[in-house]
Amino acid sequence: MTSLIQPTDTIYIWAVLLCVVLGVNWLDQRFKSINKLGTIFLYVIAGVILANMHILPFSSPVYKSFSGILVPLAIPMLLFKSNLRKIYEESGKVFIAFNLTAISSIAAAFIYGPVLRSWGMQEIPGFTAMYAAGAIGGTVNIIAMGGTFGVSEELISATTMLANFTLGIVLFVLSFTAGTRTYRRWFKHPHIDEREAAILADPEAATKPFSAVFWKDKGISLLDVLKTFTTAFVILAVSRLIANAVVAMKPPFVIKQLFGSIWLVMTTLSVLGATFMPKWFSSLKFGEEFGLILMSLWFVTVGTAANVYKLGQYGLFVLFAFAVTLACHLVLSFLLGKIFNINLEDICCSIAANIGGPSTTASLAISQGWSNIIAPAILCALYGYVIGNYLGVFIGNCFM
Repeated sequence: MTSLIQPTDTIYIWAVLLCVVLGVNWLDQRFKSINKLGTIFLYVIAGVILANMHILPFSSPVYKSFSGILVPLAIPMLLFKSNLRKIYEESGKVFIAFNLTAISSIAAAFIYGPVLRSWGMQEIPGFTAMYAAGAIGGTVNIIAMGGTFGVSEELISATTMLANFTLGIVLFVLSFTAGTRTYRRWFKHPHIDEREAAILADPEAATKPFSAVFWKDKGISLLDVLKTFTTAFVILAVSRLIANAVVAMKPPFVIKQLFGSIWLVMTTLSVLGATFMPKWFSSLKFGEEFGLILMSLWFVTVGTAANVYKLGQYGLFVLFAFAVTLACHLVLSFLLGKIFNINLEDICCSIAANIGGPSTTASLAISQGWSNIIAPAILCALYGYVIGNYLGVFIGNCFM
C-alpha cells in the first residue's frame, strides 16, 4: 500500500517533519505530563504512527539526506561545548557518577552479547558495538558504530528505533525511582529537597513545565548563526577528507576503524577544538539548539523507517539488550553510587546520560526541576558521545 505522501515529495515530507518537531516541543513546554515522557520518545512514536498509517513513506531520499548530511552536521554542533578540561572541572560528582554508570553499560554488553550469539543472532560484533556505544553516549554513537562495523541498514534501523522507543521507559523508571521513599532513604537528594522547597514557596511552580524556562528566548544575530554553521561544516568537510585519505591508504583494520570512519574523526576534531580552542568554540552560540533541531527531525525519520511488521526479525534481540542494560544500571549503578556516596539525582541523570545522551538527561533533569544539575549532566552526556565510539570499537572487537 502506497503512502499519502510519496517518497519523492520532498517539500511535503519536510513540512510534516517540521510540524511534528514543532508540535512535540510545544506540548513539551506547555504540559508537565508530556514533559516527563521526553521529546525523543514522542518524535519516534509520531514517526511510527505516521508511517504505519501510510501518511509518510517508510523510506525516502529525504530520510537518507538526514543520515548523510544533517546528522553528521548536528554532531559537531552538539560537541561545541565538549571542552574536556571544563567537563572535568565543572561537572564534579556528576562526572564521577557518569563514569561509574558507564561501567554498567559495558558489563551489560558482555552479558547480552554471548546470549544473543547463542540465540543465533547475526552481526554480533556490530550490534554489541552499536548498542554498547549507544548506551554510553547516545543515538549518534549507534549510527557511528553501524557505519564503522558495516552493519546492515535493517539492523541499524531496528536498533535505533527500539533504542529510542525504550527511552520513554528509562525516563519513567528513573522518575519513579527518584520519587520513591526507599531510594530517598538510601541516598542523599539535595536537588529534590531544593525543588520541593521552591514548590512550597511558590505552589504555582509545580504546574509549570521546567523546559519552558530552560529553553527560554535568547538573543540571536546573523553572525552567531554563520559562525556556528560554518564551523560545523568545516569540521564535517575536514573529517570526510581525513577519513577518505585513511581508507585510500588501505591501513590495518583497527586503524581503518578509528581514523577511516568520519564519525570518529569528526568526534575527535570537535573535542580537540573545544578543548584547545576554547575561546572560539565557546563563542559559537546556538549549536545545541540547531543540533537538537536537526537530530529531532532525524528522530522522526527513525520512527518512519520502522515498519512494525518487519521489526520482528530484530525486535526481541534489541529489547533483550535493553532489558539487560537497564537491569545492570538499576543494580550495579546504584550499588556503585552507594559505595562512592553519590547523590540520588546524580545517579539518575548519569544513567539517563549513558542510555540516552544529552537530550535524555536534560529531559529528566528539566522535568524534575533539578536546575543545578542540568548543565553538568549535559556536559557528562557530551563526554559520553566522545568515549562511546572508542569503547564501542573496543567492545565490538571483543566479539570478532
